[in-house]
Amino acid sequence: MDNADIGTVRRLNELLDSERQARKEAEARADQFAKERNELAAAVGRMEGKIEAPTSHIVQLTDKVTTQSAEIARLRSQLGGANDAQMRN
Repeated sequence: MDNADIGTVRRLNELLDSERQARKEAEARADQFAKERNELAAAVGRMEGKIEAPTSHIVQLTDKVTTQSAEIARLRSQLGGANDAQMRN
């Protein structure tokens, strides 16, 4: 092996080491990205859970308001009928 071959092998080894280091750093960044993504997905899940309870409560309150509005309308109708009867007497 002559000096040119030795220099070429040395340069190829340097390039290989450089590529290995770059790959190692890229994998570390990918791992960090995956960790952050998983943490965010968990946070979104927790937020969705926190939203579901108030949403369910809003549905219940809406149903209650609807029922009470119907009851108020019914009572007003009865009251109106009673007032009409009193006016006739």
